[in-house]
Amino acid sequence: VPTIILDAPTGSTSDVMLDLQRTLSHLSTVCVYDRAGMGLSEAAPRLNASDPGEGPVLRTLGPQSTAVRMAADLHRLVTFAFPQKRPLVLVGSEIGGVVARTYAHLHPQDVSGVV
Repeated sequence: VPTIILDAPTGSTSDVMLDLQRTLSHLSTVCVYDRAGMGLSEAAPRLNASDPGEGPVLRTLGPQSTAVRMAADLHRLVTFAFPQKRPLVLVGSEIGGVVARTYAHLHPQDVSGVV
């Protein structure tokens, strides 16, 4: 059974997804999270373009508010910080939907569905 990841709409925090989490929790593991700088999450670090370690990351992932950077943050979260069983079903609205589609594009082996 896939793990379900819920991503909130633009400007919202994970609390708007709690009712949906409760509703789906009898089907599978359901996770909600706050994107960097939202709710209980710390702001994404500003990377220094002239730093030899941070520069390549910044050039690859972009500034903290790009879909690629948010998808990379989600990948680190579900892979390293709080490892989740694959496959994932990503559920997102507005920017959460953009992040879900970007994640699925970058990590198709991890994703069985996007809603």
